[in-house]
Amino acid sequence: GVVADVVSYSTLIHCHAKAKDLSRAELCLAKMQEAGVQANSVTYNTVVNACARAGDAAGAEEWVRKMEAAGFKADLMSYNSLINACAKAGNPDKAQEWLCQMRKCGIRPDHISYTTAVHACLVAKEPLRAAEVLEEMLKFQERPSGACLAALIQAFADDEKPREASRWLEFAVGSSIEFRPVTYRKVSGAWAREGNVEEADRWAAAGQLKVSTGDIRP
Repeated sequence: GVVADVVSYSTLIHCHAKAKDLSRAELCLAKMQEAGVQANSVTYNTVVNACARAGDAAGAEEWVRKMEAAGFKADLMSYNSLINACAKAGNPDKAQEWLCQMRKCGIRPDHISYTTAVHACLVAKEPLRAAEVLEEMLKFQERPSGACLAALIQAFADDEKPREASRWLEFAVGSSIEFRPVTYRKVSGAWAREGNVEEADRWAAAGQLKVSTGDIRP
């Protein structure tokens, strides 16, 4: 019959990871090792990713340790999975630790690394910390996505910090990053709740103008 190789096992582990079935992913790797098939960095990273998808930060760390013990260095994919696991667990401290650690190891964080760390802060309802990560992201010339900025802006608005929300919305508009009208409405509402009708009207009008000119969808 056909003998399964590292590609076959890695593909199967990846399927379990996508289904967030960590136990099956780990079992598949164990069977792979029992069959004498040598795992590679892709195989280990797939299991680390499965842990991240399941929100198992401790498991992700454990598999990175096993990966390195097997002679494979943690890479960008490994660290991004670790940060993601921390984000899902609502642990921004650890997420930022891994962001710092990867730089110390000579691995440059990419937009996924930063965006996921921002998400970790927002999950913990710490928009000011999320903004600090985003500032660092810009410092290293990584462009944030519209979704990442919108999440930060809306978090500031929900936290009754209209000035911070407006600052980031101004930055986004200046960078030609557009959002759905709800982002403008959130900022407008935060100003209204503070009693600043002028700013509330300004942002409401700005959002409506974008819709009327076809720049953003209603």
